[in-house]
Amino acid sequence: MATQFILTDYIHDLMAQAEYDALEDGTFGGRIPGCKGVVAFANSLCACEAELHATLEDWIFVGIKLGHKLPVVKGIDLNSASQTRMAIPSNSEYSVPQLRFMIREVEAILESEITASDWYALSQ
Repeated sequence: MATQFILTDYIHDLMAQAEYDALEDGTFGGRIPGCKGVVAFANSLCACEAELHATLEDWIFVGIKLGHKLPVVKGIDLNSASQTRMAIPSNSEYSVPQLRFMIREVEAILESEITASDWYALSQ
């Protein structure tokens, strides 16, 4: 793809890397490897893809604004500084499988398992 529209091409190339899971509650979870914290949930695969696209856009815009390190994709480099933040999906409620999915993403960011005592400490 010719890089005529840099941001459009960047998003398109990242969305092409998206991975989706059918969750046991019948919903779908999606993520983009290399974009820590970019996750989405929806009742259908198509809706999950749309939500993931919107979440990715938000993640990119926040990353640019705050100077976070964004992945270089097919030679497109949007970086100005480094640090990663998690873009939380806009669901008003989350199912247990969706929460498990999100916890796995947070554990990947932290590069460690979140224990029950870790969660308990958050409420103190």
